[in-house]
Amino acid sequence: MNIFVSWSGEISHSLAYAIKDWLPKVIPTVRVFLSSEDIDKGSRWFSDIGTQLETSDFGILCLTPDNVDAPWILFEAGALSKKSHEARVCPFLLGLSPDHLQEPLRYFNATTTERNDVFQLVRSINAINRQKQITEKALIKLFDLHWAAFEELINEIRLLVPDPDQFSPCPVRARGALPLMHQWEPAIRANDILIIGQNLNLVLRQPQFFMSHLDKGAHLRLLIVNPREDKLIEILSRGVVEKQYTRRDFGPALDTIHELYNSLKVDEKSHLEVKIIDYVPTLSFQVLDGESPKGTILVELTPNRIAVPNRPHFILRADNAAHREWYKHFLSNCKVMFKEAVPWVW
Repeated sequence: MNIFVSWSGEISHSLAYAIKDWLPKVIPTVRVFLSSEDIDKGSRWFSDIGTQLETSDFGILCLTPDNVDAPWILFEAGALSKKSHEARVCPFLLGLSPDHLQEPLRYFNATTTERNDVFQLVRSINAINRQKQITEKALIKLFDLHWAAFEELINEIRLLVPDPDQFSPCPVRARGALPLMHQWEPAIRANDILIIGQNLNLVLRQPQFFMSHLDKGAHLRLLIVNPREDKLIEILSRGVVEKQYTRRDFGPALDTIHELYNSLKVDEKSHLEVKIIDYVPTLSFQVLDGESPKGTILVELTPNRIAVPNRPHFILRADNAAHREWYKHFLSNCKVMFKEAVPWVW
């Protein structure tokens, strides 16, 4: 029986090596493949990996907080799962719980490093090794004999593992890397949109997107820096390199928002709310269906003198366990900011 052990990153590789060394001691009839150890020098590496993926009966994915979204792990998981009932795939979690897994990894039955969990994994592997299956009695004996050494090694590797709730798998990107709202799935499906502190050109450049959402009954709330306060406009201007803003620069975007408002029926006008703040926030937000289990918050940083397309942002998702605490924090903060702001009077 062939076992394929997938890894990505140094910590994951240490875990994979430990499994490769330990598992045949418990089930002597299995062959464990680890790419770093079992591909000859000078071989066609990718071709050999493909062959092993094709011929493996069981796959173990060594997952840690720093590789849970690694493309190579996802590729190998997909390749192994293509064999459907002929192959089994099991994420082996170190420093993670099953709650930390996102699609598609969450569809697999994961194993933690708890003794009982690991034994169930070993039992499952032995159960599908029909031609060379060892007896339950022999399996228990060998597992008990070799568990202590394996557990000690796992605990040593665990010391290198980052806290998954401190490790955020959401990368920081420049604003220019973000698709327009009508091309971005969380925005397309959003029924409640809260925008705080963003450049009003977001609305000016995409009026049809916002109009279509309002027509479908979505709610749009905008919280903007007071465009009638010259001092605030001056502060905004200090932080950008493109130009010096004046009140006049806010006019076209405000006119567009006003047109959106006027296009609504009387009983629909509550779907569009505009409020103002008399300060310049250090972060800007797009909160998309914030209260939903599938909610998304885009957080944009506004460091001084960085052109708008290069401003960094990151994305938090309500259904990502590693994002959860920060998501709750930012969502609560955004709700308070909007509640305490002053309604805009046209």
